[in-house]
Amino acid sequence: MRKKKWIVGLIAFVGLAIAEAAPQVTDVSVCETANEGIVVSFNLNEDAIVTADFMTNGVSVGVVDAGGDINMVVPSGNRRITWRPDRFFEHARVMASKELGVKLTVWPKTNPPDYMVADLMVPNVLQFYASSNDVPGGVGHRQYKTTKLLMRRIPAAGVEWRMGKAGYSYGYDHYVKLSADYYMCVYQLTLRQAYCINKTSASSFSDVVDDYWVLPLEGISWRNMRGKADWPADGHEVGADGLIAGFRKWTGLELDLPTSAQWEFAARAGTSGDVWWGDDISDSKVKEMSNCASVLGRPVEVGCYPPNPLGLYDMYGNIIEECLDYCCSGEVYKALYNNAPTIAVSDPEGPIADACNVKVSSGECVRVGRGGGFSDGTSSIRSHSVMGTNVHEYKDSNRWIGYRLVCPLPWR
Repeated sequence: MRKKKWIVGLIAFVGLAIAEAAPQVTDVSVCETANEGIVVSFNLNEDAIVTADFMTNGVSVGVVDAGGDINMVVPSGNRRITWRPDRFFEHARVMASKELGVKLTVWPKTNPPDYMVADLMVPNVLQFYASSNDVPGGVGHRQYKTTKLLMRRIPAAGVEWRMGKAGYSYGYDHYVKLSADYYMCVYQLTLRQAYCINKTSASSFSDVVDDYWVLPLEGISWRNMRGKADWPADGHEVGADGLIAGFRKWTGLELDLPTSAQWEFAARAGTSGDVWWGDDISDSKVKEMSNCASVLGRPVEVGCYPPNPLGLYDMYGNIIEECLDYCCSGEVYKALYNNAPTIAVSDPEGPIADACNVKVSSGECVRVGRGGGFSDGTSSIRSHSVMGTNVHEYKDSNRWIGYRLVCPLPWR
């Protein structure tokens, strides 16, 4: 067998408090075998997430279909990663390279990579990727709209930012600070993803769309999603018979709906204007960037419009996204934030039920909906826009309302 030069790189990703020790990798070696191809062996001193970048002559070969202890929480001890580039046309020349290398990155479980994937066909399987370029098949692959949840880490911890807009009744401008990062689904929850859990999903638009599995989930109530548990009174507790409870049981993650603040921080993606793409809020531009004021009169496949700078699709338009918060407006909203738009409020949860002053004729309080939908005018497509949505029981109006899931960090 022709001799090669092996280059081994190692990044111990710290990002922890000084008092905590980062995971340590030792005894790293790389070899080539006839049966397994390229084999990377190493010792890990504690459970951690491991990612790897294979290189030829110092240049990354991109996404590879490696097996073993990679892109997941790896148990401590002696571990192995294997890769057979000879089985893939695009990587067939790797074995002929004069210089092969691998760079291992080790991530503490408390500080995971930017992308997490939860498998909806196999329970309790989580995979992690350092960037969108590392996600197998690319973030636009159909599997992330059907049989897997693709989630993006939102870098929110400790960031002080301005929420709402001056003079806006449902959310006057005020400062907010979120205490932790969180994962958010790259796409609105789809019919196929919900079917993986409850096997009974149906669409209001299945009779007019052939491939309705990749449409956003709609037409179900808050209680179908979260059970009878209230927010914020019951915190992140959910009813055992709700869809979110099913997702939790299957994935092992504490999934839930976002708070209004979490939603807006992710939608803004570091921007401060009305929309994330700049100053152009003309009707033509808004329609170019989102499914709103739709001539089709329905939602479309998730991910058909450009993503925001965080890589999240359809944060504006397609389907209104339900949040945890009760809706309130005017003086009630101002009082909720101490009438002080210059003082940052930490992790706002919205009002309790008794303080909600946006109600339907029956007297029932409504929840916050964000982002606007296919039937809303272009003026509703704004980062700060809030819509009161009565979703506690099923109604025909629920056809306009959908969901996007989040997961707390540290993930659990």
